[in-house]
Amino acid sequence: MYTEIFLFIITILVTVSYIKKIKNSKNIINSSLIKDFESYISVLEYHMEKAFNIIFKERILVYSLDGLRVKEEEIDVITRDFCSLVIKILGPTLYQNFIFLYGNEKTLMINMINFFNTRYEDDQIRESSVNSIMEKDDTTK
Repeated sequence: MYTEIFLFIITILVTVSYIKKIKNSKNIINSSLIKDFESYISVLEYHMEKAFNIIFKERILVYSLDGLRVKEEEIDVITRDFCSLVIKILGPTLYQNFIFLYGNEKTLMINMINFFNTRYEDDQIRESSVNSIMEKDDTTK
């Protein structure tokens, strides 16, 4: 009987010790993520930039050269394609690490979509095409 009680107490102590180690390791991981956040973001931005350039050349450049904006329905599809391409370029390990960094997949997607929208709105080619068209109209009058 005493042996059973002793083993039970030992089991509880080992379990409590293990739980404390897990909590401490999570704190170490979280502090490492915070400390190296800029490095992680640099890696993510590199891959998003790469994906944006591919998507831009294939799906948006034609509109930009004509000084036009892509239709809203089509830009939604292009945005989803951009996110899918980023995920493919990242690979499964980096993708899971970024999900962990942002807390969940939805938050990571929001950040990728925000990156895409910001870059799309800052389309210098479309802006210069529109300016060029406007200058031609001014000179013909």
